[in-house]
Amino acid sequence: MNPPPALHHNWSEPRVWFWAGVGITFCVFLVHAAWPVPDVNESHYLVKAKAFWEPGWIPRDLFLESQAAHVVFFAAWGWVYRFLSLPSGTWLGRLLAWALAAWCWQRLGQAAKLRPLSASLAAALLVGATTWANLSQEWVIGGLEAKSWAYPLTFLALALATESRWNAAWATLGLATAVHPLVGGWTVMLLGTVLMTTGPNSLDKVWARRGKWLPGAVLGIGLALLGVIPAVALSWGVEESWVRAAHRIYVFHRLRHHLVFQSFPWSHRLSFLALVLAMGVLSRWGGTHQLRLVVRVAWAAVGLSLLGVGVSVAGPWNWDLAARVLRYYLFRPADALLPMAFALLVAQGV
Repeated sequence: MNPPPALHHNWSEPRVWFWAGVGITFCVFLVHAAWPVPDVNESHYLVKAKAFWEPGWIPRDLFLESQAAHVVFFAAWGWVYRFLSLPSGTWLGRLLAWALAAWCWQRLGQAAKLRPLSASLAAALLVGATTWANLSQEWVIGGLEAKSWAYPLTFLALALATESRWNAAWATLGLATAVHPLVGGWTVMLLGTVLMTTGPNSLDKVWARRGKWLPGAVLGIGLALLGVIPAVALSWGVEESWVRAAHRIYVFHRLRHHLVFQSFPWSHRLSFLALVLAMGVLSRWGGTHQLRLVVRVAWAAVGLSLLGVGVSVAGPWNWDLAARVLRYYLFRPADALLPMAFALLVAQGV
């Protein structure tokens, strides 16, 4: 008789190491973001998600009865609070979001030809860089809200784009945009800008390869509209003077710490500048061709931040126009994508 097969894992198998990397990355995210519930954003987001499924939960509340901007997130997660309490449902959502982020991050590391443990090191560098070198107080790994799903989908889309799987990449970015129109939408525009401005990609050549990207792009647009239409509809039918006033209040009073460059602390400006300089050195002297696309998208995000600086400084000449532009979070993409590229470049060098 043949002896029974050995009851142990073959730790030399790439799949085993990949899942080990996912587990370690999940622990990194857990240690970084497992603060008590509710976080400041969760107290708004998740109450709104519960009310989306239970309209009469707290009657005559102006905030809960207002139009929902993140309809896809509320519809996809709010039903959980019909069965679980707000704290329990939030912890469950956090754990699932961190697990999704860990898997998508490892996929990005895989596309960049990083070993799984190196990608886990990059995950630690990511949360460190977004904590200590952000410009507009943006975070990538944190509590539970729409961008907690959108950023992992962005990791996955960039992995697919790096592997030239364009149909899947555009469809994934469409889903990210449906969940969070700004996180996904900015990534789409930055990636598209990079593709149109680098390399020998004439319109004729791009159209000749349409089978590799057009079906995914069409699907992505359809998915994105699920998130974009509700967000745009917030101001439909509202008097223009009220809309302008709302934009000015939103940008220059309520969220100026995220949206207006002059309101950013000097420590944030200097740490972000240090990260830009470090990225300049790393992208000039290090990195492989697998990371070229991610690095270029990160630099495009820095260019968007420079536009935000210009609009912020020019704000006194036309407050209404400045508010109309700055409300789209021009500094958010660089706060996420620059630390992402930095972390991957450092881990690749190690």
